[in-house]
Amino acid sequence: MRRIWTQSLTVCFSILLISALATTSLAQKGGKGGGGGKGGGGGDTPVVPINYEIQWFGNLGGSGLVTSDINNAGQISGSGWDETNTRVAFVLSPVDLDEDGVLDYTNEMIVNINDMFVLDANGDATSDPTVPSGWRANRAESINEFDEVAGTLWDGANRAVYKLDLVTQTMVVIAENTGVNAKINDLGEIAYTKFVDGVELIHVYRPGQGSESLGIGPTLWGFNNAGQVTGSDESSWAFRYTPGDTPAEDDILTIGQYYGGGDLNQSGSVSLVYVQSPRKRRAYRYSDANELEELGSSAGTPTDINNDGDVLIIKSDNSYVYTDQHGVLNLDDLVVGSIDDLAAWIASDSIGVGAINDRDGTRYGQIFGDATSDGISVGFILTPIPALTP
Repeated sequence: MRRIWTQSLTVCFSILLISALATTSLAQKGGKGGGGGKGGGGGDTPVVPINYEIQWFGNLGGSGLVTSDINNAGQISGSGWDETNTRVAFVLSPVDLDEDGVLDYTNEMIVNINDMFVLDANGDATSDPTVPSGWRANRAESINEFDEVAGTLWDGANRAVYKLDLVTQTMVVIAENTGVNAKINDLGEIAYTKFVDGVELIHVYRPGQGSESLGIGPTLWGFNNAGQVTGSDESSWAFRYTPGDTPAEDDILTIGQYYGGGDLNQSGSVSLVYVQSPRKRRAYRYSDANELEELGSSAGTPTDINNDGDVLIIKSDNSYVYTDQHGVLNLDDLVVGSIDDLAAWIASDSIGVGAINDRDGTRYGQIFGDATSDGISVGFILTPIPALTP
């Protein structure tokens, strides 16, 4: 695996040259690129506090790939279009091929969930398909820390939510007549939306107990181990639901009017686009300690938040990562890799980031995203190079 390290003066010169070319090329496109630094545009650019090594892993053979989730083992879930341009769900479990301490992501590691078979006690594939007959797994929306995936099935007319055990490759259909979102926590519980009398409401499935409606919705954003759920109502007001010991003690916190989606971490912090006025929509983070905090001074849409409070943000010009230590950072300023990898990054028409996992004590969280060029999107992983910068 070729890498660009800052120790190498020769390769450093190449990085600087490519960075200069990237600034010019991306500015001409008027899309990806632009200045970095806190606030995500203009002003003095700080010393780069993080470097992310990029790895590309392609797609499923069709027109694109959609990022969904990444767990702390680096496993990812998502969906994409296969060679027939049919949308299918996939998972990817990385392997350290080079035994250099860095997980590798390759196209060959992408597994179409529809191609899985149930495993026997010895771990060998049986003749029983994982996906129930008549259904197609077309989304893998979330993956927890225990090799479990939640997503949705499609039969051509109706949708259903499933739970997949990657260890045994067995699948259970949780509910039918559902929406597209399904979030699984580390207890194996799943939050999802289901249509009841034509109204889309959030439900929670608990193993051994079945499902119950929370009576709120219609939009689901996130779900954590405490059973908290975040989403938005029909009037586009963001909320966070916290279960009590009894239904009467359940708490629904109204955060504010939102414009775009967000997510929820284990401490109950929420990332969202908060509408300050009809023409001012900003990326925010809500926490019980600090309530609403604006993340940068320009418009942006947060897509994920990890348990350290780091937030991914997509803006009109590029994708960014926010940390409390360094503010909003443009990923263009942080990415390193081989010459070919950087050239592919620079040549992309747009860069999207969809999921970030937790810091592990020596590095920041990995970022899962996709890049689009000429209408075709491919997946990538950004792995931080240790160590954490205080």
